[in-house]
Amino acid sequence: MTNHISHNGANAMKHYLLLLLGLIGSLPAVAQYGVAGGGVTSGAVVSPVSGNFGLRVSIGQPLLGNAGPAPKLAGGIQSIGDFYQKSYENTNIVVPEQIQQVGDTFNFDLDYGAPCAFFQDGIEREWELKLTINRTVLEPLVFDAVQDNGEFHTITVKGRATEQSGKLVTLKFLALLGNDSVSSVVVESFRWTSVPRQVSRSTPGSVTLKGLCTTYGKTRLIKSPGRMSVLVAPNPVTGSSVGLRIYSEEAASGTVIITDMHGNVITARQGVDAGSQWPHTTIDMPVIPAGTYTVTFSTPDNIARTTLLKLP
Repeated sequence: MTNHISHNGANAMKHYLLLLLGLIGSLPAVAQYGVAGGGVTSGAVVSPVSGNFGLRVSIGQPLLGNAGPAPKLAGGIQSIGDFYQKSYENTNIVVPEQIQQVGDTFNFDLDYGAPCAFFQDGIEREWELKLTINRTVLEPLVFDAVQDNGEFHTITVKGRATEQSGKLVTLKFLALLGNDSVSSVVVESFRWTSVPRQVSRSTPGSVTLKGLCTTYGKTRLIKSPGRMSVLVAPNPVTGSSVGLRIYSEEAASGTVIITDMHGNVITARQGVDAGSQWPHTTIDMPVIPAGTYTVTFSTPDNIARTTLLKLP
């Protein structure tokens, strides 16, 4: 009787334990996820596989970080790798700040720091850098390509590196008297040409000029002229007058001078308007022989020329 009861009790206990394990296995279980303020904890995630008793356990270092108004939790080795990947792949470019004399040629060193994994086993990495400078203040003497938008030069420089940090490249510039006393030096882009995933950061630098002239306490700079253009319409000219349309990015007033091929002045007029709408001006000319003449329009800040063809 006692053995029978013990056997029945053991069976009941076994079924109870199996039922308990089944309940545990039927729900995801999380350990040590209570993190305040963000951080890394140890833990595991338990989930059912099939039936009542199969369990799958994913062990890792869950990460808790703020992603909007509420914390976001991620667990497992993959999440940790993604979290640290941004820092792991980051390259920092340091652009210096220098003071240079107008008219001097000088070196401009760029330093860098990159992930050590990029250079394992002594590998050599090719890179490409794009740098923007004030074209009136700095003239680049070392570059692979240059783009000019009228205000700035964007130079492209290429090279190779074999270490994770150090001097990336030495650039050479000529300091010019331009439209400002300082030029910012900005890294527009940087990339390792053979690395598929990467992030680059840079600190903007500058070159400040010294040795500038002053007038009444004001630094003398060169004002960048706006683009102007002169159009003769119609051209060739057959009568005793010439029609001009003169373009300027900003409204301006200047002088028109028509000269022959020897530089002799045929006629001149002051107070001629120029603007973005191509204002029209008619200028009467004296009797002149057929031939080629030059039309010049000048303002205190700019000058433009074109050729006039006079028919008999």
